[in-house]
Parts: sequence; structure tokens; C-alpha cells
Amino acid sequence: YDIEGLQPAFRAFIPQLTVEMMLAMPFAEEYKQLAADPNGFPALVEKLIALEHEPLAWEADVKALETPVLVITGDADVATLEHSVAMFRLLGGGDDARRELLAALLSNARESGLSSLHLLFPLDSERGLLEAAGLMIREGVQFHWENPPAVGDPVSPGTGAAFSAPRRRWTDFEDFLASLSGAKRRKIRQERRRAAAHALHLQWLDGHEARDEDWAFFAHCYATTYALHRSTPYLSAEFFVRFARSMPGAVRLLVARRDGHPVAAAFFLCDREALYGRYWGCVEDLPFLHFELCYYQAIEYCLRHGLARFEGGAQGEHKLARGLLPVRTFSAHWLADARFRGAVDEWLVRERAGVGHYLDELEGHSPFRRDTDGAGGAGTAEATDAERGQCPPR
Repeated sequence: YDIEGLQPAFRAFIPQLTVEMMLAMPFAEEYKQLAADPNGFPALVEKLIALEHEPLAWEADVKALETPVLVITGDADVATLEHSVAMFRLLGGGDDARRELLAALLSNARESGLSSLHLLFPLDSERGLLEAAGLMIREGVQFHWENPPAVGDPVSPGTGAAFSAPRRRWTDFEDFLASLSGAKRRKIRQERRRAAAHALHLQWLDGHEARDEDWAFFAHCYATTYALHRSTPYLSAEFFVRFARSMPGAVRLLVARRDGHPVAAAFFLCDREALYGRYWGCVEDLPFLHFELCYYQAIEYCLRHGLARFEGGAQGEHKLARGLLPVRTFSAHWLADARFRGAVDEWLVRERAGVGHYLDELEGHSPFRRDTDGAGGAGTAEATDAERGQCPPR
């Protein structure tokens, strides 16, 4: 409804749009098969191109709509998610709609006899609504690497970083290393040299490229990691294959091979803003390969593809020494049993205090240089011998 809602790259592309370009698209042939006038596609394209050059200042018209509207966002490369949310709010959606949805969820949980309801990673703007509805808020800590936005770029919302990183945007891994303290920089270079000495070939695959044998190998690595820590994996081998087929653009598999034979693999999720570290495993004990695949390669991937953030997950203060900063996370929980709910609520109060103390302690161990704008102290945290185990849980 407003041209400002288009992705910057698409807005830059609009002047280059031509009828001939659209005629080469697959949907041109589909139009001929389905349209009442099979030859009307060029005229339709001309009208669409002319429309793209209009300011699309339809805010008042959208707000005036009285008919029910369902907003579905499918073209993430054309319109921003923020634009879709703004349209939703213009149509009357917002806190009232969220309250109604939450009330329906709770009603369904009660009527179904469920023991609990859990909402993970709510938006900052939603936490008050959740608390008002009687859900308990739990705080946690994850470790994220975030590339500072370029001058003029919007700041990524909702990251909740416990303390700031340098504000100058990094262009490559060496640029990122230069922002770290000397001790951290030397340690990372040493670890990467040790990992490179294994002479492995590393390959990034998405859901389109990964073969069934790649997923079978990763599933074996995943199960091995859990077995080494006397735990039971909760995802099946079939899950990874089906997930990759249903959402091929959202998965990334990093496979390390020696002489064509896979020896380790790491599984990530990916969207337009971030890479999300999930699981990893190996079939050989190779020092520092875990750090290389799960952290350093992930950071390089973000830098190459312009992703603003790498979420390395929870646990492992050793991530802090490698440029991933602590981030406060939130979840919301409803328990049917009032006695149980009261006991958990009391415990959450104590846990929140503990999370605050934990973040305060981590703040004194920033890996960034003291003279870097926005960085904390240099810190002295180093990886222990135990942290160099090659198959820790993610």
C-alpha cells in the first residue's frame, strides 16, 4: 500500500523491468493455460510495471476497509515483513487481535485438558500482554554474533544483547578479527590453523543441494553426539530429509570431507536476516573442528551473504571468547495446576535474578578490544581442554 514497504533491492530493480523480461518467466506460460484471454499477458505486464512506478500511497484506503481481510506475506524478496505488519495494524490488528488470539489459545488449552502451554521467543511488545493474561515469563541467555549495521541501516530489532559490540560494520573475517583483543585474535587464528591442518574439504549445501546420503550421514553424526553424552536424540533421520524437502531454502548443511568421505557435519537454519546454529556431529576426533564448523565458518557465511546475525544458541561461555555476545531471551508459560504454577513462579523469580548476575559477570569478559567503539573490556576467558572436545551438544 506504500512504495516504502518494498525491499530496497526490488525498488532499485523496478526501472529495469521490461515486458520481455516477464515473458521469459515460467508464470507467463501458466497464464496462457489458465487465463480467459491467453494472449493478454503482455498487456497485464505493462499495467503492472506502470503500477510499480506509482507511489502506492494507499494508507487511508487500507485503513477505511471494512470487509474482513486475511494478510498473507509470500514475496519476502519484494515486500518487507515490517510492511505486512503495518498493513495488519492499519486493518485494525494489533494488541486487541493478539489478546483475542491469546484468549482463544488459553481457552482451548483448558478445554482440551492440557497440562501446559508454552510460547517461545515472544516479541518485546508482546510480553506485557502475555503477563497480563497470566502467563509466567522465563528469561534465558543465548550467544549471538551480530554484524554492526552500516551507517544509515536500520538496527535489527529484538536482539536483546546484554552489552554492545563494535559499531563499525565488518566486511570479512579478518575485519572482524581486527576488532577483537590481541589474545582472542591470536587464539582464533591458531585454532583455525589447527583445523585447516586436517586438510578437509568444506561444503555448504541448502535443501535443494543436499542429497539423501548427506542427510543420512548428518543424522548419524547427530545421534552420535547425543550418544557420547549419554542422551537420547529427539529428531529422527526422516525428520531432516522431510524438513529439507518442505523448506529447502531455510536449511543449511555444512559437510567436512576427507578424500570425498564425510567426517563431520553441522546443521543450520537460515532466513533473510540470520543464520541459526542447531546441531553438529563427527565420526573422527579432530581437534578444533567443532569451533571451525560451528562458529568460524558460520560467521564467514554471514559475512559473505550479508546476514546481520548468527545465533549460536545457549550454553558454552567459550562462545564469548569467539565473538558471540550474550543475549537475554524470553519465553512464556501457562500451567494448568495452580499449586504447580505457584511453585514454578517463585522459582522463576530467583532464576531471573541469577540470569541478571550471570550477564553482569559476562559483561566483564567482552572479547573486543578496549579501544573499539562500543566494545566492552578485553577480557581473559579462554577455552579449556574440556571445551576442545569434538562432539559437544549444540
